Amino acid sequence: LMPSSTNPKAGLTVWDASSSHMTLWIMVIAAVVFLPIVTLYTAWVYRVMRGKVTHASVGDTPNSY
Repeated sequence: LMPSSTNPKAGLTVWDASSSHMTLWIMVIAAVVFLPIVTLYTAWVYRVMRGKVTHASVGDTPNSY
């Protein structure tokens, strides 16, 4: 995959670069669990933050200076 030009034993082969079967299953489970959470949170944030910011709406906020 990536042979070393200085030391032939230090090259990266396909076998060395691949993950184990258990690691791939853990990542699939993590993706199945966390991807919907991240997607729902992103949709919620877009829904909460939608709309135009006007000068009047900024002035109505008690925390604005």
